[in-house]
Amino acid sequence: MDKVWSKKAGQEIVSRLDKLFKNNIIRVRYWIIVNYYAPNHGYNLFFNIYRPYHFTRSISIGQLSNCSFEELIMVLNEIRTKYHFTFQYHHFSKDELRRLAREVNQ
Repeated sequence: MDKVWSKKAGQEIVSRLDKLFKNNIIRVRYWIIVNYYAPNHGYNLFFNIYRPYHFTRSISIGQLSNCSFEELIMVLNEIRTKYHFTFQYHHFSKDELRRLAREVNQ
């Protein structure tokens, strides 16, 4: 896997977000959950939508299997170029969380 793959994977996730994100609805909160999945050594990405008086929806937008941590950072930065959603990280070490906060959540 390389930089070209990371850019292509990020653009594919952005195209999925384009279909799901609706900017014309008021009081809706959007965020992305990035979950580390150890057996597959990969990451799952979920797009969450919360509307008042409705249940929260969590939609799978990507699965990055056999992906290194550096490639994950490149994919998240590619998503960040278009959308500035909040990222929540699950099952990461403290050092990885610090690095993600420094390099992705600028």
